[in-house]
Amino acid sequence: LLERAGRARLVPSFLKIVAIATVADSVPLLGENRALVALGLQGLERVVNPGLRALLELCELGEARAHGSRAPGATEVAFRIAPRINAAGRMDVARDVVELFTVKDAARARELAARLNQLNSARQQEEQRISEAMLRQVADSPELRESQCMVVDGAGWHRGVIGICAARLAERFGRPAVVIARDGEEAHGSGRSVPGFHLLEALETAPELFVRFGGHAHAVGFAMRAGHVGGLA
Repeated sequence: LLERAGRARLVPSFLKIVAIATVADSVPLLGENRALVALGLQGLERVVNPGLRALLELCELGEARAHGSRAPGATEVAFRIAPRINAAGRMDVARDVVELFTVKDAARARELAARLNQLNSARQQEEQRISEAMLRQVADSPELRESQCMVVDGAGWHRGVIGICAARLAERFGRPAVVIARDGEEAHGSGRSVPGFHLLEALETAPELFVRFGGHAHAVGFAMRAGHVGGLA
């Protein structure tokens, strides 16, 4: 399509973003995905976009790499670049990322990259706070430790990171886990499952508990009245 539009020169630039997005989404790097990521990562050796350049420099992958022997690899994208991009949507709104990749002014690009870095630090702190609270609940409740599906909740938990916390809880205990953030009369939850347990089907057995819900076998999200949280345990 770009060739027909006379804009084929944009393909390498788009491939960089495709590579970052593919790695960030934890897609298996096989077949076509592997080829796209390989080509895109090669392009990170030479970055023109002011926003992407600012982000790489903030992650210490910019000028340091410019004089090095290779471009950032998939591991560096996954653990240094992607978390900062994702933090905007988790902790605030994603528009800062859109502006970062479209802004032409280098100074503004650096400001936006710094904001993403701050949001990522806040995300890490909030994850740590919720994780510690979750583990205290588990330690204090024999019923929770023995339950088929672990359900934990807390007031004031940031709903943008509860999915990550649910994944960690499920991985640690080898059971489906649901983490719920209560905010006054409202509650929002996120769940992660393990092989052999269809989490969405479990929620579908009690639709009356939810204002809305959705997902699939391995992950779900929902909203409910705070007063109904006890019915989910």
